[in-house]
Amino acid sequence: MEKTYQVIILGSGMAGTMLGAILAKHKVRVLIIDKGSHPKFTIGESTIPYTTQSIAGISELFDLPELHPTVIGQKLEHSCGIKKSVSFAYHQLGRQQQKGEITQANLDGAELHFFRQDLDSYLMHVAIHYGAVVKQNCNILDIDFNSNGKDVLMTSEDGEEFSGFYVVDASGYSSVLAKKFDLREKPTHLKTHTRTLFTHMLDVQQFEACVHSQKVHGMPGDFHEGTLHHLFDGGWMWVIPFNNHKNSTNPLCSVGLQLDSRRFPRTDIPPQQEFFEFISQYPSIYEQFKYAKPVREWVSTDRLQYSSEKCVGDRYCLLHHSYGFVDPLFSRGLASTCDCVKYVARLILEGVKDNDFSERRFQGLNEIYRQLLDLNDQLVYGALISFRDFELWKAWHGVWQVVEFVSFFELAITRLKAKEGDPESFLKINQVGHIKEANNFLNQAVHEIQQVEIGNLSTGAATTNLEKLLSEVDLLPETLKFSLSKRFFQTKWWLMLQFSHWLTFKSSPEVKQHYENFKPIKTYQLLQEVAKR
Repeated sequence: MEKTYQVIILGSGMAGTMLGAILAKHKVRVLIIDKGSHPKFTIGESTIPYTTQSIAGISELFDLPELHPTVIGQKLEHSCGIKKSVSFAYHQLGRQQQKGEITQANLDGAELHFFRQDLDSYLMHVAIHYGAVVKQNCNILDIDFNSNGKDVLMTSEDGEEFSGFYVVDASGYSSVLAKKFDLREKPTHLKTHTRTLFTHMLDVQQFEACVHSQKVHGMPGDFHEGTLHHLFDGGWMWVIPFNNHKNSTNPLCSVGLQLDSRRFPRTDIPPQQEFFEFISQYPSIYEQFKYAKPVREWVSTDRLQYSSEKCVGDRYCLLHHSYGFVDPLFSRGLASTCDCVKYVARLILEGVKDNDFSERRFQGLNEIYRQLLDLNDQLVYGALISFRDFELWKAWHGVWQVVEFVSFFELAITRLKAKEGDPESFLKINQVGHIKEANNFLNQAVHEIQQVEIGNLSTGAATTNLEKLLSEVDLLPETLKFSLSKRFFQTKWWLMLQFSHWLTFKSSPEVKQHYENFKPIKTYQLLQEVAKR
């Protein structure tokens, strides 16, 4: 094994291996180091359209067909689940789930439930194929950035030494560099307060089979063919099946319970006992899990939220989950990871070309990371407060969907521009996903929901205010907004044409400029290339 590399990546999860594959494809000498080995249990399993389109754009721009979602879907079809909907079932203590207290967003084509141990292993093999060197079961004890002012020297627990010009930390919460340079915010500025218990389980029943029939709950999509969220005052649960299509050979289901860490602080109760004791208070949730069995040890954490003062320094940077994390709600973690990978890859390739790995070159990442983290925090923080009342949650579902659509349309348009010869539109370093009007809208919504938390507004008054805000927001045509009366949204191909008509004749000048040169038919065709995999 060589001992000197241009880039050393710490962590061989999805982010580290994807970045390693990009760099190796472009002839950068890359070493990926992990203190563990594959296959390994990891969460972050549910994609959203933004994530999938982002991965597709990365695949196309960096000329890595193995990363394209269509290829990943084919390679991992038997172990991954499908995601045709995002469903939210609201629960109250001691009461059966009510058929009118469900919301849903349906997706045009199937997203995926990644079985991460297979996905991460596959991406590692792609990186190796293109020339990256992988060192597993290698625990780094020391990193010296001052050996000669140019190289970074690493020493492992076994006494091996590796040197490189630049280090990328993709090791997540236990970030080596965050500890070395004391980068964590203490306390974090994030508003969300949750802790988690999670595992993979067998024999989890389909929710609609044990509680509702589709005709009764009134939603257009099957809960089992997507990601199901159970909501209640003080937290939520995810249910992510991998066995929800005919070609699956994976019988497992990912299950996680998120609790407000201030209302439900961590105890010494074994996690499995705590899980079942908690859900026994909600009869319909318990019905779904009464036969379920874990296949691995439960993971129980303290507060999940963490953030950092900065993500870059001379000759190093952190990837997004090494920098900070909020909560799995809305599945935005993988989306942020993909955003950050494309920015970091572009900057490293330029740094290799110029032989410049100074902090100055990478410092723009600080603002991008912080805005991505804060956006996720606002959405999750607002949702957790809204879980006090179903009508308030229903309004917040509408807020979330406006923000998601604005982000998604921006990404889809820039991906189309990239395919037509303008890669800078997709890679622009100052692109953070939202126009001014969208930021103002979300800030107003968060203000309303915050008044509930501090006791200045009742849930009913906040619901009224949010519904008024949703009716007035001029970021999407009415047909693309979440239906408060139907409690669901369904994507259809012709909505792209309605968006184009609204954009041309009814949108504000700022919105019109932001979506300049939007092409509805070509954009829809681009999206379908991935959706129909």
